Amino acid sequence: MNLLKQAGAIILMQMLLLTACAAADSAPAVKVGIAPAPPFAMKNAKGEWEGISIDLWKAVAAELGIQCEYREYDCAKIAKMIADGTLDVGIGRISSMELNSPGTDFTHPFYFSGIALASPKMTEREHWLSVIRMLRENNFIFLLFMILLTLALSGITIWLLEHRRNPEHFAKNPFHGIGSGLWWSATTITTVGYGDKAPVTFGGRLLAFFWMLTGITLVSVFTATITSMCTVSRLGNVYEHLEDLQNKRVVTVAGSPAEIFLQKSGLDYQKASTTPEALKLLADGNADMVVDEQSTLKYYARQGKMAGMIILPHLLTMKGYSFILAKNSPLRDQLNQAIGEYISLPAWHDILSRYLDH
Repeated sequence: MNLLKQAGAIILMQMLLLTACAAADSAPAVKVGIAPAPPFAMKNAKGEWEGISIDLWKAVAAELGIQCEYREYDCAKIAKMIADGTLDVGIGRISSMELNSPGTDFTHPFYFSGIALASPKMTEREHWLSVIRMLRENNFIFLLFMILLTLALSGITIWLLEHRRNPEHFAKNPFHGIGSGLWWSATTITTVGYGDKAPVTFGGRLLAFFWMLTGITLVSVFTATITSMCTVSRLGNVYEHLEDLQNKRVVTVAGSPAEIFLQKSGLDYQKASTTPEALKLLADGNADMVVDEQSTLKYYARQGKMAGMIILPHLLTMKGYSFILAKNSPLRDQLNQAIGEYISLPAWHDILSRYLDH
């Protein structure tokens, strides 16, 4: 009798387990719309979907046990289909700042980027011409003039204070004495201080004290100005504002967020059908700048399509990328938690390295 009861209990447990599995298998698949946009969503040589958004979605869907059914649409259609309930989730290069319509919601952003510029790498000649231009635009000539004027006044003043009591170092003859004063002023301001000329009067030493302090400040400003301009030019970060693009031949991808940005900014530009086409125009010398998503430019740089070019570090815009959902979707809280946990793992950084070479 006990054996029969045990056998019956085992059979009952197996039936319950089979029923649970059948119920899980029969759960409706989540309908996912994919908007192709490298490096977030694209097909590889085998015809399989991959990319930053795709890989992240697959990871969090597997974690949550979500069965998926994938369909390909553009971003605008995905938003409309999610709003009317035809789709459950949309993934790709999707930002709430660009695709915000009634009836839709978004997960927390998982990646931040924005619109950036790509330009040819500078030659040495272009680098130094850029440095000279920036120095001129930042009143460097005026700074240099003020330093020389102050140096001359200091040299003349030290001669006036010293030539009577210290003729060995500052001759009474104005021509030779002022020359010695200018020499002393120059060696003091540059903190060289050879010691061949030294004041002995109270007034002369007081001037020397203040001139040394002034010299440290002036030389520091002088050196820092030149160094910063050289660094900025080397980085290529010469184009920080829209005004810097006014006289440049700018190219962007037709229909991209970068084109919308340029339209709103009122800048003239030419269109390319794809980012590689825009980069080819730049490489062939038919354009001065490519305006596109920084992540897209990084992706093609990793693909070896940006030889001789550089992505400038300054972003013209900044936005976060998310998954798009229906308003009040029951998936939102689950996805937010799973995304937050996943992007803190090394696997997330591996994904970014795979596509962007972080």
